[in-house]
Amino acid sequence: MQMPPVAAKITLKYWPRPLGCRAVLTTQARALISTNLASSLPDGFCLALAPDFIPRLCAVTWRGERALEVALSE
Repeated sequence: MQMPPVAAKITLKYWPRPLGCRAVLTTQARALISTNLASSLPDGFCLALAPDFIPRLCAVTWRGERALEVALSE
């Protein structure tokens, strides 16, 4: 069963505020992120998912034109 998309926030080290996006948690350790900025994001950043928005470090494992797949750290 696939999880529905939820609100998410991307936090970049040198960016003043989080970037809003949508994300689907595909497993406990992976997420698919939908954003128009997919090609501009670095290979690593923090991702916070609703409802708690606790930031987790992540690394890009796949990059499309408007989507990213990331591996989430604990």
